[in-house]
Parts: sequence; C-alpha cells; structure tokens
Amino acid sequence: MNVKWSRIITSTLIVGLAISTLLVFRYMLNQPQDLQLNQDVQSNTLVQSDKPVPDLKLDIEVIAAKQEVVQHEEAPAFVGKEGDHPHPISKDHERLFNENALVGNVLGAIDIEDVEALRKLSQQHQEQYPEALMMQRGIDIIADCMEEKTEAVKYAAQSYYDSERASRLRRYVRRYCLEG
Repeated sequence: MNVKWSRIITSTLIVGLAISTLLVFRYMLNQPQDLQLNQDVQSNTLVQSDKPVPDLKLDIEVIAAKQEVVQHEEAPAFVGKEGDHPHPISKDHERLFNENALVGNVLGAIDIEDVEALRKLSQQHQEQYPEALMMQRGIDIIADCMEEKTEAVKYAAQSYYDSERASRLRRYVRRYCLEG
C-alpha cells in the first residue's frame, strides 16, 4: 500500500512539474520581443545584442497604449495665493512637529549614549508635554540604565517593556536595560 501511494504521488509530482514547465515556456514564447528587451534595459542588466537599444520614452508610450485607460473626475483645483498650503498649518500641527523633533533629539542622544543630554531632554519634554508621562518615564529609565544598571532600574525597565508595547522607546529599553 505504501509503495503504491508513493508511486502515485511521485508520478503526480512529475506530471505537475512537466505541465508547469510547458506553461512557462509557452508564456515566454508568447512574450513580444520589444517588451522583453525593454524589461532588460529597465532592470539595468547588460544585454548583448546587435539590435540598437530602443528609446524608452517611445516604449513607455506603446505600453501605455496597450493598457486600459481609466478616466477619473478631476479634483477641484486649489484656489489660493501661490505658496499657500491647501490647508492651514494649525497650532496642533506645529505642536506635533515640535514633539517629533524633540523625540528625534532624544533618539539621537540615546544613540550616542549621552546621559546628560537625555536628562535635559526629559525635563524639556516634561515641561512642553506634561500629558506624555510614559515617554518621559521611558527616557528616564534609559538614562538610569546608561548610568548604572541596578536591580530597581532593571525592574522598572522590565515593567515599562511589558506595559508600553507601542512606545517608540521600547526597543531602546530592551537594548540598554534588559540585554547584556
């Protein structure tokens, strides 16, 4: 029974491989030569051929003509002074931009392991964004780990790592406090 099934499975695999090989060759033979040469040129491969390299602009037009064109309604044009944004930059936008810049500075200080700068940035973050307690807590934990890894700091780091699963600082807490 086992020999019979193994022969059936082997035969099925061989037939499937033969059919898929034939389909691939059939597909390759039906490909227009222009498109194959153009694909080689676009993929930056070196193609040795006696034919001159076709003009890509012309080929793109030919390919675009073969594709179905979908018409969309035009979006209304922005009416305003030149240089204006389509929507105003609000105080909330500016606040978010500033917070992202501050977090970028924090990540830079972490990368160069500057504990003093981390403490200053943590204080600055606390003054400007008092509602973001978890970010400040993460900055302080990382700075504590860089200074001295005590059992209390490791416990705080593990607690932060376990509870703050979406924090930008989570991987740095793991790297500087929990590993090594």
